[in-house]
Amino acid sequence: MADVLFAGSAILSRERDSANAKFSGRGRAPWELATLWIEIMLAAFGIETLVKATLAAAETGGWEWMFTGFLQWVVGLWSISLLFVILTFVLRDPWLLLSVPAAFFGTAAGAPGHTTYTRCVSLFFVIVAVLGFFVGLSSEQGWRSPVFLISCGLLVSFAETLTYHAICRRAFLRLLLTRKEFYEAVLNADVIKVRAQH
Repeated sequence: MADVLFAGSAILSRERDSANAKFSGRGRAPWELATLWIEIMLAAFGIETLVKATLAAAETGGWEWMFTGFLQWVVGLWSISLLFVILTFVLRDPWLLLSVPAAFFGTAAGAPGHTTYTRCVSLFFVIVAVLGFFVGLSSEQGWRSPVFLISCGLLVSFAETLTYHAICRRAFLRLLLTRKEFYEAVLNADVIKVRAQH
């Protein structure tokens, strides 16, 4: 599964580079130029799958295996999206549906592998969401404010993904140093590159 995710990310990257080379800057930009976030997420999920598969096979995941699973189940992208769809009907406010793309963006913003441009864009939207959190909460509607809830959708997904990948990164580095078969699998998948020092 990890190989499929890495391959998908690499294919999208090549298609985007090819479309970017052909695009003159005039007219409508091709769809391929909008796939950067998807590439980042596919690569991040590939690393996550590789780490989790190794931990599961070795049965040595410990608290990392249980905590990341619990984290995704409680505040993962799909859980958050479902919660906001329910809140939309309960509070009868269609603006709350904007929390679903906000949660998706928060997940992408919290994933590793950003370029300088995407990191700046992510930081901008996270700052806007933090401001929206306090502005919405201090409004007359309080926690029912669409601004507050949409901001929560982005911030919760961002924090969940950031925490999740920080734990996965820690497990990834530990496995690189302690398990030879994992190191070889990662090297063969071209996730890491080894440079010889002279």
